[in-house]
Amino acid sequence: MNNKSISYLLNLAREKCHKYIRERDKYKGCISCGNKVEQAGHYYKAELFSTLKFNEININGQCNECNCSKEGNLIKYREGLINRYGREEVIKLDHEADRCRKMRFKWDKEELITIINYYNKKNGNK
Repeated sequence: MNNKSISYLLNLAREKCHKYIRERDKYKGCISCGNKVEQAGHYYKAELFSTLKFNEININGQCNECNCSKEGNLIKYREGLINRYGREEVIKLDHEADRCRKMRFKWDKEELITIINYYNKKNGNK
């Protein structure tokens, strides 16, 4: 995979990660409303918070309506995060997001390959 571009690897890592999240959360329901999980939605947007792109507390199963039409349904999403992970974990996530805002971050191939391999194992692939 070393001959693949960063954007290719980033997309592949995202695909594998989101597959895992949808499977992990399929019986939990949408974190925002409880409906059927159809997508993996980020509390802190992946485009703006690169270091949280693969944070498994930041990414949870969501229905299409909450994730797309309601732009994440963030008030209910936060309530769902607190219910699912506890207030302390959400505070840690908030601190990580604050730290992420202040830094420039660039993915490298080695790190993305590690993430792809990690999610391949979590998804039952080798």
